[in-house]
Amino acid sequence: MLQIFSILLEDSCQVNNGGCDSNAACSHDASTNIVVCSCKNGYVNSGTDSLIKCTGMSLKGHHIRMLEDVFELLDACQVNNGGCDSNATCSHDASTNGVVCSCKNGFVNTGSGTSVK
Repeated sequence: MLQIFSILLEDSCQVNNGGCDSNAACSHDASTNIVVCSCKNGYVNSGTDSLIKCTGMSLKGHHIRMLEDVFELLDACQVNNGGCDSNATCSHDASTNGVVCSCKNGFVNTGSGTSVK
């Protein structure tokens, strides 16, 4: 008697995005059961080939937002006050274009560089 077995491999991407980063698209090769993680538009791999970690792209004090194939350069101070405390003013260092947080009147730096009281 000849018995034929058929094994159905589950699409690994359907469970926890296949183990891919939340900013990555998961694709699944059903014949090999291999998961491939690819960073979504606007994100780059900041990890390794085997451990994909997708982070937003930035350019010296600016964030980049992708609209299809168009890149829009955004001032980092316009996004979440550049990471500065709400009682601080965000500006850019002229030599590095890095974000500089300065305490508003009546507030002092608590030592973290971004937090003021």
